[in-house]
Amino acid sequence: MEKRVVFEGRNLTTGYKHDKQRVEVHQGLNFTLYAGEMTCLLGCNGAGKSTLLRTLATAQPALSGKLNLFGKDIADYSNRELSKSIGIVLTERTQIGGLTVYELVALGRQPHTGYFGRLRTTDKELVHRAIELVGLREKADSYMAQLSDGERQKAMIAKALVQECPIIILYEPTAFLDVVSRIEMMELLHQIAVNENKAVLLSTHDVEQALSLSDKLWVMTNEKKMRCGTVEDVVLSGCMDHLFEHQTIRFDLNKGGYLSHHKKGKDVVLMATDSILYYWAQNALQRNGFRCCSNDGGYSLPCLEVQSSHVLIWKEENKTVTYHSFEELLSNIGSCV
Repeated sequence: MEKRVVFEGRNLTTGYKHDKQRVEVHQGLNFTLYAGEMTCLLGCNGAGKSTLLRTLATAQPALSGKLNLFGKDIADYSNRELSKSIGIVLTERTQIGGLTVYELVALGRQPHTGYFGRLRTTDKELVHRAIELVGLREKADSYMAQLSDGERQKAMIAKALVQECPIIILYEPTAFLDVVSRIEMMELLHQIAVNENKAVLLSTHDVEQALSLSDKLWVMTNEKKMRCGTVEDVVLSGCMDHLFEHQTIRFDLNKGGYLSHHKKGKDVVLMATDSILYYWAQNALQRNGFRCCSNDGGYSLPCLEVQSSHVLIWKEENKTVTYHSFEELLSNIGSCV
């Protein structure tokens, strides 16, 4: 089924003016944002993610190029129309501790009721539905100051939802969350995109969750380019290696994350009875400066055979030693770091 195009940028140049000077951050950006999809924007610090998101949120104008919202130039929309079209969730903590969750979410109806407008029955139903959708029904009467960081983010998302905007833009929504809350947040945003037919766009440094849960990726590389597409197409294109400028930290296609690859180290043949044992044995060896290989070179190398977490057999030259934990193994074989 063909999805609806929400945002479309063609040959877009983002940036700002400083002391009457035109400062270009990115040139020639081309992208499409679709309803019913979650798109993650990846890039290192200073890559221009925030500048692009501010441009899409109409907080600052594009320097040149075309930016269409539902096929219409974004400059042709009134502020009221834009407030009904684009919901924005910021990372920064605001002074809203004295509001209850219900009161905060209800503020999202202002584009429809006006600043002094009263909530009608339908408005109240939308507020309750948004609160329930993000999993805060039991916290509706709690003050924002009483919530955890994750709950506070969910309340802000509910506020954006109740605006009934087809687009939700989020700045680093998982920045201050623990690992479980980050996963929950990303799952929630993906469900909102799919089930509510929203176009959800967020910037994040959580590469693992972005690869796992997003439908599309926008990757800003250190070459000042942006690659857009379905997650798997972008990853297999090789552009993830250009996300960060670092010679020894590379993207591992087998594990879907960034790993440190040491240039120097002592070669060790690693064998294990299953993939889990192999992974963690490799982790231990690499952290201590060893390089795991299959010994295709045909010369004699030290060998570690992992039969279980308590049976680790180290073979080197004419000796064979069995260790009963990784701590014992590493204490005896030393480090090449």
